[in-house]
Parts: sequence; C-alpha cells; structure tokens
Amino acid sequence: EYRQVDVAAQASVDALAADVESSVGPVEVLVTSAGILQNATDIASFDLAEHDRVWAINYRGVYLCCRAFAPRMAKRRRGSIVNISSTSAVDPMPLIAYGPSKAAVQNLTGVLAVELGPDGVRVNAVMPGYVLTEAMQARIDAGKRDSRSMAGHSALGRMVAPEDVAEGIFFLCSDAAGEVRGAAWNIDGGYVAA
Repeated sequence: EYRQVDVAAQASVDALAADVESSVGPVEVLVTSAGILQNATDIASFDLAEHDRVWAINYRGVYLCCRAFAPRMAKRRRGSIVNISSTSAVDPMPLIAYGPSKAAVQNLTGVLAVELGPDGVRVNAVMPGYVLTEAMQARIDAGKRDSRSMAGHSALGRMVAPEDVAEGIFFLCSDAAGEVRGAAWNIDGGYVAA
C-alpha cells in the first residue's frame, strides 16, 4: 500500500502522518527517500527556481517528514529514522544545489540524533554513491551518463546496486543497530575513499 505526498508541503506531510497512524498503526520506521538530482552546472547558469525546487524536496521534505513523524515516535519512546543523503554531501561536485542540500540533510540527522536520542528514537543517514537504478540505467543507455567513468571512481570498480543501499537502510532500522545514532554511512563501493 502506498500514498502520494508532496514532501515539500507541510499540510500534505502532516496529513500523511495522521492518515498512516490512524489507518495502519504507529510508525516505528521512517526512511526519507524522496529526492531529486540536478544537471551539473555553474552558479551563474543555474536557474534559481530549479535551485529552490531541489532544496524544497531534498532538504525541506526530509525536515517536514521528520517533524511530522519524530514527535509521534518520541511519545512512544521508540523509532528509527534513516535519512537519505549522498556522497555529494562530502565530495564536492558541480551540483550547486544537490550537494549542499544533502549536506544539510546530514547536519539535520546529527541534530535530530542528539535531540531525539533520549526519547528512544535513533536517527541516522546513508550516503549512496553512484547507484545503478532503473533511472540511472536509462540515462546510461541514452548516452547521458558514462557508466565506466562512474564505476571507475569506486574502490570496487562498479556502481552500487539498489539492494546494497536497501540492506544498509534495513540494518539501521533494525534493533541490531540500537547503538548507532547520528551516523552517516557511505554505501558507495568505496567511492569517497578512492
């Protein structure tokens, strides 16, 4: 079952939280995975409306989802939040809005880990690198991305599979990660290290 939500609109996110809790039950896990990329460009050429759109979805969306669900988790003294960041948060690329928006997500993750930790809520982030999603494969097939270049920058010499990212998220959501708080895990095949 799924629901459509505009993560950049507070009323939409608040309605989602209320709807899910009333129809499904208490939310114990939140993964903030909504996000958009941008085309590489310089600051003078980047459209301000597109800049604001990237920030609205990538940062404001995470903030609003955490704001709507975290107090409910804290009240029950249990929960896990995993925010999706990116290696672009720590490895500057010509992504004038995307990288900084993901760096802000990581900072928010740390702030919330400290704030919500005493209430039993764990907050962490994952930083995927180049992930071979269907959308990425379509861009490669269309000649818009070079898979050899992306894979060549990782320590493993390949792009990360979506399942690898999912496994990291699954672990952080599990009770086995009970003492992991405020972490930002690279799931990038060693991209940042290389």
